[in-house]
Amino acid sequence: MLTVDDLVRTRIIATAGPKVEAALAVDLLDGNTAGPFGEWRQRVRNRFGHDGNGLGLLFNSRHCEPELRWQQGMHAADPGLGLTGEQRRFAAELNEFTQLMITPYWSGILAHLESRRGVLGRVLAAGGVERLLATLHPQIHWEPPVIRIQAPGPDRIVYANGRSVVLCPSTFLCTRPAACIEPSGEGDPLVLLFSAPPDQEVAKAIWGGASYRAESSLSALLGRTRASVLRHLVDSSTTTELANRLGISVAAASQHASVLRSAGLITTRRNRNSVMHTVTALGVHLLGYREVAAIPHQMAPAAEGFAALEG
Repeated sequence: MLTVDDLVRTRIIATAGPKVEAALAVDLLDGNTAGPFGEWRQRVRNRFGHDGNGLGLLFNSRHCEPELRWQQGMHAADPGLGLTGEQRRFAAELNEFTQLMITPYWSGILAHLESRRGVLGRVLAAGGVERLLATLHPQIHWEPPVIRIQAPGPDRIVYANGRSVVLCPSTFLCTRPAACIEPSGEGDPLVLLFSAPPDQEVAKAIWGGASYRAESSLSALLGRTRASVLRHLVDSSTTTELANRLGISVAAASQHASVLRSAGLITTRRNRNSVMHTVTALGVHLLGYREVAAIPHQMAPAAEGFAALEG
């Protein structure tokens, strides 16, 4: 349920990051090789087989709630939680799956999600938050003060309780219209992921087009992790947010950002008690994001990262 104050604090971001997308993508492993995800699904099977050779825990979680899957993967990276060896192994498998089956296509996935955010930004500017909520997805209905989602299972009521609300499109959330990620810490937002899969033409470009080749070349040039850092900074992030999204330490994220900044690929500015990193025009050019130039960023609200989500 959303109050008037909750509506005022509603924001749109382009993505929760590759690890959240990976956790959602596991639900698509059982399908056939037709449709927008057919080519990607075939590559997963070529790499891991039908039973997830080497990723048994992850593949066996296909019928679990995706929120539980990504939360376990994220929280297992915290050594202070006292998690079991199996939970940590699950996190390692999710990391490997992300690196092998999501990261190589990330530039195309991100361009698709940025485009979706741009459209929603124009809806917000023209019709306000209520119009925006009413147009997220055919099975998501705004019935003030409730966002009602048509999905199997019992009704569930989630209260924002004064926290900011973040709306976020997802490429791989296809088995249901939306997923809600409740705040895990003080100051974290309530996140509503909504389904925004690519159509056949866009999917073809993502899985086999120039974006995939550019992704591979960029990783060879910068290294896989540093290339991922640069891709992520198309949406400005603090060092902590960047570390959480990529599943690396804050110290490692800071070091990678320092190298990229020295090369002129990102800029860094202080924001209160943290620093905010943003990709430069040179960085965008190196990424090969021709799609990014066509996205009207000025029409959408600023994409503020959040530490509760991804690495």
